[in-house]
Order: sequence, then structure tokens, then C-alpha cells
Amino acid sequence: MFYHIQLNCIPRSGSHLLLSHLFPRGYVELSNMPSKELKRYKGLCVIHNHVPEGINLRRFPDNKQVVNVILKRNYFMSAISLLVAEYTKQYNWATYTDNNFEKIYIPDYRIEQMMLGHVEAIKTWKKFKHPRIARTVILDYDDLVNNRWTSVYNKLGIVHEPKHIGVDGLGTPFDLVVKSPNKSSIIVSNYKELKNRYKHFLT
Repeated sequence: MFYHIQLNCIPRSGSHLLLSHLFPRGYVELSNMPSKELKRYKGLCVIHNHVPEGINLRRFPDNKQVVNVILKRNYFMSAISLLVAEYTKQYNWATYTDNNFEKIYIPDYRIEQMMLGHVEAIKTWKKFKHPRIARTVILDYDDLVNNRWTSVYNKLGIVHEPKHIGVDGLGTPFDLVVKSPNKSSIIVSNYKELKNRYKHFLT
């Protein structure tokens, strides 16, 4: 691990899940580090960007090479999941409650606007060039939630060790991911119609 990671992701694509696997391996997220500590930090860093945020490699504290990581999910599920999360205020699957939310109707234009924004963001991140960019890696949400971590780490060029040292000093497994419930199909009254209309965005 000799590089930093510029992590670009569309919302609801599993980015925090990936970060939770990187941090035990010695990475830190720059936005969470006080500037005083950042100046003397010599480890490996991650910049975590979502769609509206710009790419700024000057935020890294040294001149190490950077791997440009793009984490994507099929555009329809990313968009509808984000809209449902905005309604339920439940952004983290691990904290989902069993609340019985009333059904909501999502207009076509909201899904379409969001998906087109995500498509453009992915295009921008793919084309991004800089002397410090060693390579661009594209990761898929399905690999994360289906526990294909060996494939993920091979793409990143990181040694895959499915255990990390827990607070008790013993090896703690952290490869097994439990899928979040698909609340969108339950809460969104016109879910089937939207999914059928935008099925070409499902790949």
C-alpha cells in the first residue's frame, strides 16, 4: 500500500461500507482529521467524494501517487434509494427501524434528473487526469454487498486479509456483509412502474 485513494462515488453505492474495510488497514479519511494532525500525518489517506464535490488532489499531505477509485451502483437503484432515504431519514441500513412508513409517490422527473447527474459524474471521474493519478479503478456495489471482497482488493492492489485486529487484540472477521432491506420496493407506490420505465439504467 504505497498510495492514497481518491474515492468518487454516486450516493447509496456502498461507499461507507468500503471505507469501513479500508480504515482498519491504516487509511484515514482526510475530512475527519484536524489540520494540525494532518500536517504531520505520514500514513495513507482517503478523500471521499460524492457527486457534487470536486476533485482536489492538493488535499493530500504529500506527493504519493493516488489511485482514482470510482464506486458505482446501477443508476436507478442509487437514485431511488437516495430519494427514499431522504423521506425516511434512514441513511444507514444498520440503523433501519421497523417503522411503518406511509407509501410515497416519486415523480419520473426526480428519478431521471438524479440518474442523469450520476451518469455525468461517472463520465467526469473516468476522464479525470493528473500527473499524480497512478490509475483509475472502477468498483461495483454488487461486489461489496455480495461479499466479493477478494475481487475488490485485487482491483485496489491491496493484500486481502479478511480479519483485522479487534479491540480485544484478537482477529475479528469483517468480510461478511448483510444486505440491507429493499425498502424502496415497499415504500414507493409506483416502484414497479419506475423500475420498468428505467430498466435500461439497471445494468
